[in-house]
Amino acid sequence: ELIHPVEKGTIKSVMNVYGILLIAFAFVYCAIETGFSNFLTPYYTKVLNYENGAGFALSSVGIAMTVVRLFTARMHKHKAKIVGTGCVLAGVFAICMTLFPGKLPSTVWTVLFSICAAPAWPLMMSVAVDTFPHSSGRMTTLIMLGNGIGGLLSNPIMGFISDKLGISRAYLFV
Repeated sequence: ELIHPVEKGTIKSVMNVYGILLIAFAFVYCAIETGFSNFLTPYYTKVLNYENGAGFALSSVGIAMTVVRLFTARMHKHKAKIVGTGCVLAGVFAICMTLFPGKLPSTVWTVLFSICAAPAWPLMMSVAVDTFPHSSGRMTTLIMLGNGIGGLLSNPIMGFISDKLGISRAYLFV
């Protein structure tokens, strides 16, 4: 067991390599998902000149992520492989937004990004509960903190990059 019995439920019980990695992952994951999603409307309206596509793209992100998360919440094996593969593929599809833009291709990249990124959240929480069974509440709270800070910082960073390099190129940094 990772935790000494006296430390169960304390902050000390989750501040080890695994806990820090989960918090860091939540930070990065939320920064990426928030940056990707929040800049879809300006991307579709300014880069693609496709206002109707912006609403569809945002809706597709929510729908795809919800459906995929319902299925992945039940997975018990190969969590790290699924999350790792999904995050790499999501990154590839975010880059495709820059390299291969267009009304239809960008909509496809958006949906594929969502499908690939979606398993990360429920599987990360599942790993936290598995890794810290006696401090899962504490770990969940810290993951949510990392998640919130990542989401908070992503908009100004994406905005800065968008202002300097353009919205399309900002997706290279998501």
